[in-house]
Amino acid sequence: MGAMAVRNTMIKGGAAALLAGTTLLFAAGSALAHTPYVVPFTFSPERDYVGLEGGMAEEGFFIPDFAIRGSGDWTVVGPDGVAKPVTPTTLKSVTVVDAPLPTEGTYRIGTGQRPGRQGKVAKVDGVWRQVRPDPAPGAAQPQRRMDEEPGAANTGPIDASKVPAGAEIVETQGILIAETYVTRGAPTPVKPTGAGFEVEPVTHPSEVYLDDGFTFRALVDGKPVPGLHVTIYRGGESYAAKRTAIEATTGADGKASVKFEQPGAYILETRYPGPAAPGAAPAAKTYVYTLSFEVTD
Repeated sequence: MGAMAVRNTMIKGGAAALLAGTTLLFAAGSALAHTPYVVPFTFSPERDYVGLEGGMAEEGFFIPDFAIRGSGDWTVVGPDGVAKPVTPTTLKSVTVVDAPLPTEGTYRIGTGQRPGRQGKVAKVDGVWRQVRPDPAPGAAQPQRRMDEEPGAANTGPIDASKVPAGAEIVETQGILIAETYVTRGAPTPVKPTGAGFEVEPVTHPSEVYLDDGFTFRALVDGKPVPGLHVTIYRGGESYAAKRTAIEATTGADGKASVKFEQPGAYILETRYPGPAAPGAAPAAKTYVYTLSFEVTD
């Protein structure tokens, strides 16, 4: 599919996608947290390079609110398994990349690990609460939330100066990873690196068909991640009356499988680890991961 064809698919898409599991529909105005993405102008390039765009999206994919910034190395992993850096061009609203494809085969292209939001949480009266900076002198006070009312079970943010002395504090760091695969010519095998968090396509990412669906496996340092919640969105539903989110959960082997009703460009999103159990300390490091891919007839 060519660059214009992919873009048209993203803009015109709007039909429901089906999972062998649960399908959730969201109103068009509902907001997602800002999430990184990388998508090629074509998933099947014929030239010795491919253009890609990356951004941080909130209202839908693949429409950027702002560019992917910060430290981190964009990389292209070739059919030989060798990772090479590639230099992006970062604009205000979007990041663009021309990735070289010197030989035929399948390439894994991504942002690398990029630092996201930092913060602190404190355990106050047995509840973990986000710590926010104190308001500047003379500044308006933050609007009080319902869970901050007197007598309420306080679970909302707390000003730094109000954190009790000696309270347990955890510093948190988000790590953003966005990637995709493209194939020039015949597909070649893709392999996980075995380092850090990653999603391994069990179904070849360039051979995802409506009739067969898509199977993938979540890994941390090469080991399966069971019970991981994953959501897959269809691109181009920003103007749809309802948006479709395909929900899946990995099994004991870290695998999950989904099926689709319509072809198009899709994006898999997940966060590892998931929400902490009630009363448990939140993870110091959280990965936000996305993988864009194409579903064909």
